[in-house]
Amino acid sequence: MKLGAIIAFISAVSAVFAIPTSTSSAAAAAGSQIRTDQDPVYHLYIQSTPLDGAPVLGPESSCGWFDIGSTVQDTNSTLFLNVNMTATTSWKPLTLDATATTSTWGLSGDTIVDGGTQNFVVCPISGSANYNFYLQTGDDMPSSECTDWITIHLPCLC
Repeated sequence: MKLGAIIAFISAVSAVFAIPTSTSSAAAAAGSQIRTDQDPVYHLYIQSTPLDGAPVLGPESSCGWFDIGSTVQDTNSTLFLNVNMTATTSWKPLTLDATATTSTWGLSGDTIVDGGTQNFVVCPISGSANYNFYLQTGDDMPSSECTDWITIHLPCLC
């Protein structure tokens, strides 16, 4: 078979079976819940209502819905999820603010990352079933009650 015939055959097969010839990055998620999948915060969700300006993890029934791209914005309150990168600890506080100051969010599959960092620290809030959470960039911990190596995700893409 000649080279031209082989190329024509492959093109025909690709067209018939819709075989992709290139890949693209995933589209941003619109109006999605954001949850955790590990203990002690298994299936807790980012809430719409911040506690003293900080987002918290809590039950699905009161969670926020977020547009996720290079920024993360609550579709109800229109507040943006930001990381305080000026903190001197390796755990960086998160805030919900009227202005987006963090524009390095993205998706790796269904995992939400900030500039490639996907690990978070979660800490129980005294007298509450909710948890504070922080972006983890190293090994420091806010307290011994906190849990490291937590990831946040879109709900199952099954």
